[in-house]
Amino acid sequence: MIPFFGSKVGLAAVGTALVAALGPRLVHTPAQLVGYCLLLPLVANWTIGLDRSLGWVDSHRSRSTAGAVLRAELDALGATDSLVTRGHVDAALLLGARLLPDGDEMLRTEPTARWLLHESTPTAAAEYVRVAPKQYQEKLRLCVPRLLFVVSERAGTGK
Repeated sequence: MIPFFGSKVGLAAVGTALVAALGPRLVHTPAQLVGYCLLLPLVANWTIGLDRSLGWVDSHRSRSTAGAVLRAELDALGATDSLVTRGHVDAALLLGARLLPDGDEMLRTEPTARWLLHESTPTAAAEYVRVAPKQYQEKLRLCVPRLLFVVSERAGTGK
């Protein structure tokens, strides 16, 4: 495992490991040491950093794929026009869904919109915190690693 890069670096780590291994054999002067110290992070960026950035969409931390799924589900429900958020909603999910709804992150007012999107997090008892007021009924749950996104509809406004 390479520090700061996690356990899934793939074959790209070979380039960085090769430069790190050759350093003690090729560096003999203070000027070469300075050059080596400047070169090693660049090689790490060009190999491991590039590999990680190209694979970001497939990683467990990416929300772009989940955002596309959310958008398709919201379109099927007809909820994209009258959707608001309540509490904190992950911005990467909204960007992946190509949404920019109005919202109340600090929970200052009661929502009046037909559709409500909010994020729930597991508590110590493994139950989920309910951010939606009681007049909202859950219509969709989108689970991603460590997060749960819920779309609720205001009671009495359905078809």
